[in-house]
Parts: sequence; C-alpha cells; structure tokens
Amino acid sequence: MIAPSPVRRTEHSPATSGGGQGKGVAAAAALRIGARAWRELRKMRTAIILLAILALLATVGTLLPQLPQNPRGVMGYVLRHPVTAPWFARLGLFDIFSSWPFIIVAVLMYTSIGASMFIRVPAAWRRARDRSQRNRGLWAEVASIIFHASFFILLVGVIFGKAAGFLGNVAVVEGDSFTEARANYDNLSEGRL
Repeated sequence: MIAPSPVRRTEHSPATSGGGQGKGVAAAAALRIGARAWRELRKMRTAIILLAILALLATVGTLLPQLPQNPRGVMGYVLRHPVTAPWFARLGLFDIFSSWPFIIVAVLMYTSIGASMFIRVPAAWRRARDRSQRNRGLWAEVASIIFHASFFILLVGVIFGKAAGFLGNVAVVEGDSFTEARANYDNLSEGRL
C-alpha cells in the first residue's frame, strides 16, 4: 500500500494567503499569551515584584522635584544638571506619578491583586462550607482576602479621586475671605472626569 503524499501549501492556499486558518492560528496564539499572562499575574511573586517597582518609582518621585507641585524646583534641577535633566524629562521622572511607567506598573499591580482575589475567594468559600476544613487556617485566609479587598477598594477610590477631583492653590491673606470659584484659584488642576 502506498501512503498518500502530504498536502503541499502553495502561494494561493488559504493558510498562507491570509485566509481563515491564519487568523485562527493568530487568535490561538494570542489566547495562549493572554492565559500565560493571567497565570503570571496571579502569582504572589509577580505582585511582590510589581510592588517593589512601584516603591522604587515612588522613591524617585520623592527624591526629584515634581512638576505640578514644585515647578521652581524642577527648573533649578534642570539648570544644575543640564546633562541628566533632559533624559529625566523624557522618561517622565519630573512628573512620575502621572508618567507611563508608573501608570503601567500600578495597573499591573491592581490587576494582580484582582486576579489573586478572583481565584482565592471561591476556594475560601468552599473551605468555609466544609466542616473538616474550617479550623485549618480559614480565618487567616479570610483576613487576607478582606485585607486585599480593602486595598483593592482603596485603589479604586484613589483612582476615582484623581480622575474626578481637582487640586487648587490660592494665597489668602489673614483677615480676607475666599469665595469658592474657579477664577479665584491661583493654580488649579482638574481630573480628567
């Protein structure tokens, strides 16, 4: 018996000409990458690394003058350090808390907390319903979930406050009064909402 010859793809076959099979392979690859990223985000090690990176970026924000709060300090730094200041400005280090590296790391950490909670709550619920498992560290697990849920809610509040709130400065001399109006602020920065 003679084995059939394998099908050879030509230039006009659907798999090579951008047909439906090529899109299916790309979608499957994207799904695998997304599943792997989700598994990595659920790990405690990933959350700790993201927290360390966020702390490092926040430390940079405390060591360097920041633009919205201290524009004179930033200008003084630029004048004293003409070589490094342009690089720091390109990286957004003078406005670190609104820069893309800080926002990306914060979103990834937020997603990591949400992913770990999403996985741990059903398992803790199952353990709470099983009488034999109730005394084996269940309260520690519940306390951990409550802490992380509180942190998650706190982050939602901070993000909403930054997006919907505003920050304004005004110099008021003792004895004078101040009327709440946009035109009366010396410096006003509003959120995006």
